[in-house]
Amino acid sequence: MVRARVGCNFRVYGDPVGADPLYDGKETWLVFPQQTSQGWFEIDSLLQKKGKSIAAMIGESTVVNRREQLTMVLELEFWDELGAKRKLPGRPHYFDFDRWDWIPRLAEVQQS
Repeated sequence: MVRARVGCNFRVYGDPVGADPLYDGKETWLVFPQQTSQGWFEIDSLLQKKGKSIAAMIGESTVVNRREQLTMVLELEFWDELGAKRKLPGRPHYFDFDRWDWIPRLAEVQQS
């Protein structure tokens, strides 16, 4: 059995928003061998915490702001029964309201 902690670090227009203890790194997931786990949360409830709605976000979506409307930096930490730990680097994503899908950022932003 492996234990995991999942931190989604959601933001609406750059403003942090909490989801649920399972996705905010406050509760531990239990993952068993050969198990496929998929969590579930509502995007609408995240947006409502910041006074937004899905319809509003779709209406506000532009080529310029779509990568900043709803973002997530996914952080995963795993440990096993023997105490071995592994924490993966944070992986940024944005939610594309046109495609209705989370899009991972595949390259680092270069600082000049």
